Amino acid sequence: MRINSKICLFLTLAAALATADAKAAEPNIANRIDATHLLAQKYKLPQVDESRTRRVRRNVKPKQKGAQETFWVNNIAENKFEQIAATLQAVGQNCYIFVENTQKVSDKALNRIKTKFDKQIYPITTANFGPENNPGLDGDPRITLLLLDIQDGYKNPNDGYVAGYFFAGDQMLQSEFETYSKVKSNEREILYTDTYPSDVNADDYLEIVAHEFQHMIHNNHDKNEATWVNEGCSQIAPVLCGYPPP
Repeated sequence: MRINSKICLFLTLAAALATADAKAAEPNIANRIDATHLLAQKYKLPQVDESRTRRVRRNVKPKQKGAQETFWVNNIAENKFEQIAATLQAVGQNCYIFVENTQKVSDKALNRIKTKFDKQIYPITTANFGPENNPGLDGDPRITLLLLDIQDGYKNPNDGYVAGYFFAGDQMLQSEFETYSKVKSNEREILYTDTYPSDVNADDYLEIVAHEFQHMIHNNHDKNEATWVNEGCSQIAPVLCGYPPP
């Protein structure tokens, strides 16, 4: 995959950061966990012949604010996929921001996430690591950002919690899984970020978005990349975007 010289200089340091212990919990803020590699280890995806033609949607009309959709999400605590309902609350140049219907995110926070993704995270991350699968299976160039309360068993500030994840299974058609498979695909380019106990107004929330977006990009270029390289790049991505490392 394409990595510029700046990335190479920082990669060794990033790998060390990736394996270090999480920061001590701040008041009301727990230690963050990236579930991307946990899910990759848990769910072994079937090998697909990507040279064959896939059913990809064409001439897709942009989604409209207020649209209601259901999504398959991973319940980390109960080790299963389940469906949630979410509403499209913001539409950017490069993203759709859906919010789980049980959660509340202010317009100010939504506009900030949209603007930072469009003007900072998307252009900087793609410039340094290459493009995501675009327009992807759903035929829509916009990436879905799903803001939800990830079910991870969080109860108090001393607990760890899942701050976000990218799931490679969403880059596959549901029909490509065995009929008995418990794995579910949303068949789109989608990132999952936590709304509780995460603070959607904080800079470190945008750091999570940049971190997970790099995982999406990396999956497009090298699905079998070594974990330490992939995670190292995701540690560097937010720094390039102007956000502190975790």
